[in-house]
Amino acid sequence: MCLSVFVQNRYVPYIDMVQKKLFKTGAGGYYGNKGGLCISFDLYNTSFFFINCHLAAFVPKFEKRNFDFYKLIKGLRSGFTDWEATFEYDYLFWFGDLNYRTDYKNFNKVVEEIERNNLDFLKEHDQFEKQTA
Repeated sequence: MCLSVFVQNRYVPYIDMVQKKLFKTGAGGYYGNKGGLCISFDLYNTSFFFINCHLAAFVPKFEKRNFDFYKLIKGLRSGFTDWEATFEYDYLFWFGDLNYRTDYKNFNKVVEEIERNNLDFLKEHDQFEKQTA
C-alpha cells in the first residue's frame, strides 16, 4: 500500500502536527497486505486526515471487512485523544480497495441491470450499502 499527500510549497510553512501511521490487518495483523495507513496534519489550524486501506476480499468475507474497518478506525487514532479518527479531524479523505461487492449471484442479471442503468437494483444488492444502512 502507498499513500502520498502533496502540498504546494507556499503552504509548507503553515503545516503543523504531521503524523503517519500504518495498521496491518492481514494474516493476523503481521502482514501489510491488508490494512491501512494514514497521514494527518494541520494546515492553518484546520485538520486533515487521509486514509488508504485494503480490506479483505471475496463476497462472503463482508464480516471480516467490517471488523477490519472498525479496527482501522480505532487503530489509526492520532494519539492525542481517545476519539476515533473519523471524529477527530475537520476533513477526512478515505481511499482504497474496500472490496465490498454485489451479493447477487447471477452475473448475467447484474450486467443486464447495469446496461439498463437500474441503480436501484444494484444498490439493493450492494454489500457496502447494506453494511452502512
